[in-house]
Amino acid sequence: MIDNIVGTLRAFWGLWVMGVFIGIVAWAYWPKNKAKIEAYAQIALRNDENEER
Repeated sequence: MIDNIVGTLRAFWGLWVMGVFIGIVAWAYWPKNKAKIEAYAQIALRNDENEER
């Protein structure tokens, strides 16, 4: 029983990975998340040496 399930999942691992990838890309490009993603992109460019956390 378990061997059949594992065999089926292994046969379609590429589809599972592609589905996860498409889900991540869709989340990143969703209009609601635009401001948050742009803020994350600016983290490396900020100069926080003089600011308190």
